[in-house]
Amino acid sequence: MRLKEFIITISIFTVFYILFFIFFDKYTFHLEKKKEEKKLESILDENKFLLFSRFYGVDATISKNILKQIMNDISKMPSISISNCSNNYQILPYQFVIVILYLEYFQLFGLREVYFEGNVIVPVRQSNQGLITKYKPYFASKLSYEEIVQKMGQSAVKELALLNQLFLIPGVRIIGTQIYYVGDLDENK
Repeated sequence: MRLKEFIITISIFTVFYILFFIFFDKYTFHLEKKKEEKKLESILDENKFLLFSRFYGVDATISKNILKQIMNDISKMPSISISNCSNNYQILPYQFVIVILYLEYFQLFGLREVYFEGNVIVPVRQSNQGLITKYKPYFASKLSYEEIVQKMGQSAVKELALLNQLFLIPGVRIIGTQIYYVGDLDENK
């Protein structure tokens, strides 16, 4: 084979090689995007939200469109007025907070602190982020209140109350000295 034929062969091979990986990349991106959309549609299921809201003591039926609209709007807002947003979406303030907790539970955006008396939802402060990190393994293991207090000491009583009051542990409720976990919403119970 001569040099000229060799260069032509290498050039053609290189072009096909590059084209193959361009199409392969677009195809895998398309599949990944479809997979994300399917996952999002599964998360924004009205029945799953109903189960989640019942965990928080409310029978809230909110449509998939409103859930999606809240998710898109809230992800861009650093500070949220509870009453303004609940009026905007025509739902009760507590239901609006449950929607935020639901979206946080599925990690569609970061955790936020809820202040009902101040009528505001704000990003988590650094001090509270430390508390979340500190107690997250215990909640992931679904330990009881007594077990957590035993492992962390009496300071845990005050810290757990703060986490619960600010709604910083979506899917976990502390009532008195009992901890309740929402569980896996994909399970049919």
